[in-house]
Amino acid sequence: MPDVKMLKKITNSIKKDFKEESFREILSGSATTFLIRMLGLVVGYAFTFIVSRYFGSHILGAHTLSVTVLMMFSVIGRLGMDTHLVKNFAKDQAEDRWDKILEVYQKLLW
Repeated sequence: MPDVKMLKKITNSIKKDFKEESFREILSGSATTFLIRMLGLVVGYAFTFIVSRYFGSHILGAHTLSVTVLMMFSVIGRLGMDTHLVKNFAKDQAEDRWDKILEVYQKLLW
């Protein structure tokens, strides 16, 4: 049998969290990302189904192999640079170094 005091404590903690603006912002952003990813999975599954149904296993295999090779090159090409940029952009923003952010952004574009 769950402890009533513990349940009240958990409930109050959750209610307090939902009152904070930052928590709601994180929750809505996470929910949006989750829904977009689920929609992408459904569309990907439908695409796979249609390709296999109408074009056969040979074409589906060629498509899957092509996507796999492209993803491998994508991972090798990034070399963790995206994670590094997010980390440094957040640090520079906290330090109010917008000139550095703009400089890196311009180097990435050119």
